Amino acid sequence: ESMQELYEPFVGKLNPSADIEALRKREVVEGVVDKTISRLIYGADKSVVGEFRGDTILVRDIIVKYIMRGVLRYDASCEGFTIQGLEDDVEYEYPISNGRHVKLYGRADRIDQRADGSLQIIDYKSGNVPHLEFNGIDGLFHGLAHERVSNIFQTLLYSMMLHRSRRVESMPTLYFASKMLGEDYSPNIVDKSSGEVVERYTAIAKDFECELSNVLEELFD
Repeated sequence: ESMQELYEPFVGKLNPSADIEALRKREVVEGVVDKTISRLIYGADKSVVGEFRGDTILVRDIIVKYIMRGVLRYDASCEGFTIQGLEDDVEYEYPISNGRHVKLYGRADRIDQRADGSLQIIDYKSGNVPHLEFNGIDGLFHGLAHERVSNIFQTLLYSMMLHRSRRVESMPTLYFASKMLGEDYSPNIVDKSSGEVVERYTAIAKDFECELSNVLEELFD
């Protein structure tokens, strides 16, 4: 919610890196986070920071740190992108046998357009353990519980829907805010079975859609 409010003015603006860097002021980020907490937790239409207590204050300070030193710092260092959408609905009617279609739907935290015209799916995550690796497409669908990584499946599914519905290349990424404090963070997902970074959905599209089709056929048998 806070990231949506911070970035709303930049939707459609080419290469907003300098504007994002200008946002990296504690008073600016704190003000937005305080309003978000006030609205979502206290049901207030304005900041009621004076009523924050205990855990709420601790969580608020963590969120501010993650945004300032994590997400904003990382985005300010990037070049050649345009924020195309925030909290965008993503949907696609996926074809299965006998002329049937299954409507798939989700909501992407953010979609950026890269300099080469491809679309980058960005999903914000707050967990302390980043899930950026998976053990191949087969493991994602049929592996042990820890191999069926829901975060990676979600970003691949959204990438598939964007690729098919908008007919452009798509790039699945995950922003684990707690780990973005480091200088060497990469939001790209990695296939451990091959050692390859999945920078383009089309690189794994055939295998992913084969397994997805099998699952949907079984569900709707």
